[in-house]
Amino acid sequence: MKRLLILVDSKGPKKELFVKLILQKLGNEVQVSLGRFADVTIEVGEDYVKAFINGEEFKDFDLVYFRRIDHSIFPLSGTLALCLDKLGVKYFDTKFREIGAAGDKMTSLIKLALSGVSIPKTIFATREKILDDKEKIISKLGLPLIAKDTAAQGNKGVYVIKKKEDFSELLNLRKERLNGTPIQFLLQEFINIDKEYRLLVLKDRVVSIHKKDKRSYDNLMVDYEVYNLPIEFVDLKAVPDSLKEAAVKAARALNVEIGGVDGLLTKEDNKPVILEVNRGPGIEYDAKKSPEIDEIAKFFKKELGEK
Repeated sequence: MKRLLILVDSKGPKKELFVKLILQKLGNEVQVSLGRFADVTIEVGEDYVKAFINGEEFKDFDLVYFRRIDHSIFPLSGTLALCLDKLGVKYFDTKFREIGAAGDKMTSLIKLALSGVSIPKTIFATREKILDDKEKIISKLGLPLIAKDTAAQGNKGVYVIKKKEDFSELLNLRKERLNGTPIQFLLQEFINIDKEYRLLVLKDRVVSIHKKDKRSYDNLMVDYEVYNLPIEFVDLKAVPDSLKEAAVKAARALNVEIGGVDGLLTKEDNKPVILEVNRGPGIEYDAKKSPEIDEIAKFFKKELGEK
């Protein structure tokens, strides 16, 4: 029997009637289900992507129809479209795979993983599902684990979950954005960091690297151990080629030609892991402290000279 899933932002009489009428036309050869985006869960690692709705895998459906979506769900719909492409599940409308820059952190992580970039093991569950699924989340990621606001920038919106009760504290702490849309979180494995860097990537090469300040995990909100430390740039040769290559690959995967890539080396095996790719990265303007302005100027000059 073929299976059709109709995805909506919220259930109601009209949407249930739509499913009923479609089912009447299709007959007994097709099973039609109605699901909410709020019940979607996504898991991603460096070599896999899985997507679920109420615990059932999307790969078990033959067709998915994105029926009704408001703007608050656009990032999730784009992320899910990428997953369905990878899983080989037909869906409509395929336009959602074009979300691109309108996506969020989870959208970017999916693109990185699909491009073979090493990322932290990550689970996305809507805030409606996090408390129900916390046991499953802990079983897959362990404790402690990291929670990130899917739309926050910089080191803001990063939290450490050390015990089950912290999930409730997190959700009570941050509920809505200023525009009224609910704040969503992605959940990641906790990584023992040896060294963490911001790498400035200009198209196909890393031109500067500076150390990221050490993180403090003492409180729910992840903070820096020391504030306002001067930025310390390092010699490019002092950073393993594996991390530089991963940074270039990550920026390319997201079609970011001028990007600040946050990457780290693990304590256990010095493995490079990419955390995030930032468009329009912060720049140190003082040429005595940083090579960034000189490098960007040279990059622009080269690009202006090419047809």
